[in-house]
Formats: sequence, C-alpha cells, structure tokens
Amino acid sequence: MQNEMDSKPPASAPGICPLCGEARSCAMETGIHPCWCASMPVLLNVDPQLARCVCARCLQQLLARQADQPAA
Repeated sequence: MQNEMDSKPPASAPGICPLCGEARSCAMETGIHPCWCASMPVLLNVDPQLARCVCARCLQQLLARQADQPAA
C-alpha cells in the first residue's frame, strides 16, 4: 500500500508541499524567523528535488525514513 506522500504528483506552487500537494506554511517565506522546521532534526542526503519547503507531515515521514536507514 502506498502512502499519500507517494501517490500525489509533485506540486510547484508557492504554499503547496511539493511531495503531497497539501498546503504548507513557511515562516521564512513570510519574513518570520525562525520557521517551525528549524526545531526539527536535520534531513540528511536531500534529493535536489526536495530542496524546498515541505509540509510538517511529509517532513516527519522523511525523517522517519532517514531514522530507519543504517548509518553509512
């Protein structure tokens, strides 16, 4: 079974998560610092296509996948 993050096409519009197509917020884009994501763990080995803001749910899923991968 695919999760929602894998089933939707990438979105490119501002304010839209490029992974799931849902609305997302980025405080940095609105001039508010720091953004909510600044308190999250660092996402390592970021795919260049993902080098944009994603929603909190997708970031949490990516971090969970990262945690499941063995250390290099």
